Amino acid sequence: MPFKSQSQRRKFYAMADRGEISKSTVEHWEAATPKGKKLPEKVKKSSISYAAFTDEMMKIADLAGLVLSQLARREVAPPVTKAVGDLEESIAEKWKRFTAPPLGY
Repeated sequence: MPFKSQSQRRKFYAMADRGEISKSTVEHWEAATPKGKKLPEKVKKSSISYAAFTDEMMKIADLAGLVLSQLARREVAPPVTKAVGDLEESIAEKWKRFTAPPLGY
């Protein structure tokens, strides 16, 4: 795995000096980092965490399952159809934010 920032590189070398990780781990990461690549000082975190995204997707999956079961029994009213369309747009927007690279990367 390549280093993503200079800060991460320094941390790995400090951890190796303290014996928290092996020197071979640092050498492996160093070898995976392209030579001559200028790394940023720090990389900003994503705007949405993986845990938050997973929780949101579980809520959406539960709602989608409920709607599908109602559709199978033909119990869905027209307002529910609009809600499902809005939900699909919400999923697409959250997916774009989650998969977008962090700013400054």
